[in-house]
Amino acid sequence: MSQNKALGLTMNSYRIASLEELRTEYPGKYDDISLKNGEVLVNDSEEIDYKRREIKSITMKNERSYQIAGYFPEALNVDYVLNDADCLQIRNDYILSSKSYNLYTEQTEQAIKDLKKYAKEYADIFILQAVSHQQEQLNEFEEARRESVNSRNLIAIAAAFLALFAIYFTIKSNVASRMEELTVYRLIGISSRSIIHAYLLEMILITSYTVLPAVLITSGILHFISSVPSLELNLSFPWWAAILLIAVLYLLNVLISILPVCNILSKPPAKLAAKKLERI
Repeated sequence: MSQNKALGLTMNSYRIASLEELRTEYPGKYDDISLKNGEVLVNDSEEIDYKRREIKSITMKNERSYQIAGYFPEALNVDYVLNDADCLQIRNDYILSSKSYNLYTEQTEQAIKDLKKYAKEYADIFILQAVSHQQEQLNEFEEARRESVNSRNLIAIAAAFLALFAIYFTIKSNVASRMEELTVYRLIGISSRSIIHAYLLEMILITSYTVLPAVLITSGILHFISSVPSLELNLSFPWWAAILLIAVLYLLNVLISILPVCNILSKPPAKLAAKKLERI
């Protein structure tokens, strides 16, 4: 790639070409044209507007003025054509104003290492800072992704805690409403262990016909959405994640449901019966 084309790829710069590059693109058409220092050819996409406004010179970002000496075809895909000396001057002015330049290479790390090596003898004049824009973009992407993942994790954790609180108080309310039933069980001599086993079996059955369909339906919906090519969404829900989620929900439901039952059964049957009589 020529240095002029490389300059055109740089942000906030002009797309320029030398007169020699113009002649290479259009053999024999511009051989009789010469450009002095300070003269420029302009893309013919601007010709009508420039002539209507009677613009005869252009002041570029380097604050140098160039006289318009003619126009060239829009297909060349550059803004201006100048002689070699002016192209070099524009490139140097850009480097001085931006105090940086881009190096296009496939060996980024080696290029940075070499540049720092060559800059050592000029250390008393300037400090070289060589960076990889590719790596900067990757770092920005990784940082944005980490922030996004952290936000989603916080939301998921908050939602999980809220769900656990809701489940706990729902189960506790259900147990409280069945206190008379548990009291009768204790008064007729059924052991606390048998009551807990029966209650656990009940909670496992309830969890089975609520959690299993929910996880299976959710997995099916995510798989269906991921299979639609036009949506371009990757919402894979692996089988091991589904099994882990089911196991965690079973465990949480059992643990949460057993706490209020154990709290009630820890009291003597006579005390539970006394509370029942008080309510009557």
